[in-house]
Amino acid sequence: MPQLMPLNWVFSSFMISLVVVSACLIYSEKIEISALNNGTNSVMNKTDLWFW
Repeated sequence: MPQLMPLNWVFSSFMISLVVVSACLIYSEKIEISALNNGTNSVMNKTDLWFW
């Protein structure tokens, strides 16, 4: 049983990191959507970079 503890800790930390990364992606998508709704110039620059 003691040998399984490090694996469980790595697995739990990996799951927590996945949740944090997904939350950051959702948060950034919400920011981009709100910027699109506001019609800011920064979003236009981002789209120009994407087209290039």
